[in-house]
Amino acid sequence: MNLRIIAVGKIKDNYLNEGIEEYRKRLSNWLKIELMELKANKVARGSEEALQEEGRRIIKKIKTNEYVIALTSEGKHFNSQALAEKMQRIFSAGYSNIDIIIGSHEGLSEEVKKRADLLLSLSKLTFSSQLTRLILMEQIFRCMKIIKGEPYHR
Repeated sequence: MNLRIIAVGKIKDNYLNEGIEEYRKRLSNWLKIELMELKANKVARGSEEALQEEGRRIIKKIKTNEYVIALTSEGKHFNSQALAEKMQRIFSAGYSNIDIIIGSHEGLSEEVKKRADLLLSLSKLTFSSQLTRLILMEQIFRCMKIIKGEPYHR
């Protein structure tokens, strides 16, 4: 199973990179995880045009046969058990590639949201896109432990 996280912007803080790499290492027995960082759009920042341009660059990275999860504030909320069950259903449906999209601080374009198979919210709180990557990795690890029936999630 391949999981790719496509995120706009680069992580600047070493402690976040170290945490992400730690979870990537822990997950390596179950998933191949690729982290793809797209350059943030600095031209006309904050405009609808910039958001659309970021969306086009994200869409170009997605293949047609991939299951796409877009992280967005209006997405569905899951508890850990329900998210693990959802991930298990995705795996069981035969998808070998899952893309998880994290937009810039501007969010995601409507084009990206329409392409997504699932709109997911990790919290009602707002996190930086950099911190979101670490939280996401921990949640993926938690899901895999639940799926495998191993202790961790309690």
